[in-house]
Amino acid sequence: MKKIAIVLLAALFAWAVAQPAEAGHGRGGAFLLGLGLGILLVPPLIHAAPPPVVYEPQYPPPPAVEYGRYGDPPPERVWVPGSWAKRWNGYYRVWERIWVPGHWRYYDP
Repeated sequence: MKKIAIVLLAALFAWAVAQPAEAGHGRGGAFLLGLGLGILLVPPLIHAAPPPVVYEPQYPPPPAVEYGRYGDPPPERVWVPGSWAKRWNGYYRVWERIWVPGHWRYYDP
């Protein structure tokens, strides 16, 4: 496709240059010459521009977190070790023994 466009533009350029201005075809030739050069030069200039700069939005810091009704300090986090637990499996209608891995939990006395 590019080769066809280049051949057509070359033929257009040769035809535009060959038009004598005295014969009254000077303006048409100049128009076609400008059109051909524009088709050749504009796409590389458009794609040669650097990409636009995109700025990340700047959000304000989150508000201070208040725990409890009167701004009490946050509850203490404690580690709960892993343990075995029972779970009902409704598909097979049996109780299964599963392993619950250790995890952090907020201690609330």
